[in-house]
Amino acid sequence: MSLRFLVCFLVLAIGLGAVRGAEPELWGALVYGSKGGKKISKELKEDAADLKEVFGYERFELLGQERRRVEGAEDRWLIPGRDFSLLLQATEIKKAGYTLALKLFQGKKLLVETEARVVEGSPLFIRGPLYRDGQLIIVLAVKRVE
Repeated sequence: MSLRFLVCFLVLAIGLGAVRGAEPELWGALVYGSKGGKKISKELKEDAADLKEVFGYERFELLGQERRRVEGAEDRWLIPGRDFSLLLQATEIKKAGYTLALKLFQGKKLLVETEARVVEGSPLFIRGPLYRDGQLIIVLAVKRVE
């Protein structure tokens, strides 16, 4: 009887671990897009074709990123970049995605404050301000943790 209990416990623990490993994470990035060259940061390879189509740039450089499981509403975190930073706060969490409050800063100056909804399988690209010889782009995506 105790062996059967142990086997059931192990099967349940392994099953819960597999389900937990498939939890969604929110990935946010500050990206610099420009026409000069064809360099693409390795973290952006998956979205490179869509970024090129939407923004018309050929070079995408990752300025800052953050990946995390959103534990609950009011969860806040910062994606720092050299000149810009992005403050994200979950305001609503559903199985399909998240509603986020976004604040984009240049240094300590607040440039934009808005709310966005991001869902799994559909990354969100937000055109930011012109920057250097290109443009700042905000990328938000829900990805499954393997």
